[in-house]
Amino acid sequence: MEYGWDTETLGQSWFLGAAAPPPGYTVLIVPEAQKALDKLPRNIQKAMYDKMEQLKAYPEVSGVRRMWGGAYGKQRMKFWDWRMEFTVDEKAKTILVTKIGHRDTMYEEYH
Repeated sequence: MEYGWDTETLGQSWFLGAAAPPPGYTVLIVPEAQKALDKLPRNIQKAMYDKMEQLKAYPEVSGVRRMWGGAYGKQRMKFWDWRMEFTVDEKAKTILVTKIGHRDTMYEEYH
């Protein structure tokens, strides 16, 4: 089997010839997070969509961290200097992306 980067899909982490993991969770995004995502550079948008695709395999997803303090109950993923905040409803098998932003401004509401 030959492997290489497939740059035509949502992100750069899909390998040619490799099957995507079966979707276990449904990933939804709130309108405010979608607006923030739409304003990002195209390469960051693609990476974020790839991260959302990876979240379908939750909890077997690398890089997910539980938040604490004022953000208790939420989780996050990082991509370079960008963050994606989300909540998980285990019973409904749904992940709700609530916020996307730069690390400098992402956590201001929790301080």
